[in-house]
This record gives sequence, C-alpha cells and structure tokens, in this order.
Amino acid sequence: METFFAPPQLIKGQKVFLDQEEAWHAHKVLRLRPGDEIRVADGQGSSYRVIIRKLTDKGLEGEIVDDNQADNEPKVEVSLAFAPPKGRRAEILIEKGTELGAKAFLPLITEHTVVHPSLAKIDRWRKIAQQAMKQSGRSFWPIVAKPQTFAQLLGETKRYEKLFICCLHPSARRLKVEGSEVGPILLTVGPEGGFSPAEVERARENEFYPLSLGKRRLRSETAAIAALTLLLHELGEI
Repeated sequence: METFFAPPQLIKGQKVFLDQEEAWHAHKVLRLRPGDEIRVADGQGSSYRVIIRKLTDKGLEGEIVDDNQADNEPKVEVSLAFAPPKGRRAEILIEKGTELGAKAFLPLITEHTVVHPSLAKIDRWRKIAQQAMKQSGRSFWPIVAKPQTFAQLLGETKRYEKLFICCLHPSARRLKVEGSEVGPILLTVGPEGGFSPAEVERARENEFYPLSLGKRRLRSETAAIAALTLLLHELGEI
C-alpha cells in the first residue's frame, strides 16, 4: 500500500485531502483511481487507511476507514547530531537514518567540520526525510534542525536521558544500554577528521558515553548509520 503525506490541517473528521504534489504523484505516476486504498501519514505520529473518493492531478479527497497511532515508530526517541559530510553523503545519512527510525537530525558545526549547510540545503534534507518517511512506512516526519555549534549542543543535553559520542578516544567502548525503557537519547557523530580531543573531553565532562565503532576508521555517514543501527538493535527496535 502506497504511503502519502498530509499535514494535520488537511485531515478533517473522516476526510483527508492531499495537496497538488501528492495528488499528482498518485494520479499521474501511480495511476490510482477512486476506490483504491492508500495509507496517509500526518508526519506527527499518526497514520490512516484511506479510500480515495475523488482524484485529479490537482487534488485528492479520501475517506478514513481506519487509523493507527504511531503504528511503525520506535518507542525510544533518538536524535542524531552529525557533522555534515561532503557531497551527497549527508543525503544518504538523512535517508537511511529516517528509514531506521531517527526522531531528529541535528547538523553540527565542530572544530573539524568542513561543510556548513545553507538553509536551502536544510530544506532539501527535510524533503528527503519526508520521502524516506513515506517509503519506510513511518508516521513521523523527522525533524531536521538548523546547524548549531558543538557548544550549543552541550547546552541542550538536559533534555536527553542518555548521551553518546562516537569517537576514537582510548576510553571509548562498545555500546551498552542499561534498562529496557529509556527516555530521549542523543547520538553524536563527528566529521571525517573526528572530534578534537578538547571536544571529546568536554563531552565526557558532560556525561557522554564514549562509543567505539571498532578499530576501522569509518566515513562519518557510515559511522552515523552503524551507530544508529547498533543502538536501535540494542533497544529491541530492529
């Protein structure tokens, strides 16, 4: 069943309306017709089974026949802070991270960060996250925040219950998560050159768990995907 996106304001009672872009895809690309069934996600954690009642390439009206709250969302919220890699590798990180179940992506400016994404780039990443949400059958559209400095990130750690930083520091160790029910988690991955020693030390002072991803040096997007996979597997979400 194909998944489409409709923000909460386009879901009214038992009716769902898709905007022109979504309707055009349903009508012209997928060749759907009135009477066909689709899945609609509101990007806030809810999804609906919908029967198409009216459809043109400019709009779609459907009837909700079933709803499910966060039916395919991880029970734990993981925010991924990452130093943007070069080229299109950040897009791969956003796409695969969304498929795996990340709740938010926090672009990070560190001492060794080379890429400073523009607002236009952030908008593109948000669109990629939306497409990945639909493709993977999720109901929540992950947040892609504006870039922030490492110092700013450290100032916001109180909102998380557990903190992880992927690094090559001698104290880094394999992943271990105690307890089956945990609150919001912050997973932090550095740039190609890694975090500076000072940044790692500041993170440790702020009670980050230094996380080792093995002896081989990984590209930043590989490290992010590997760490997120390990974490969600440890929590029973994969």
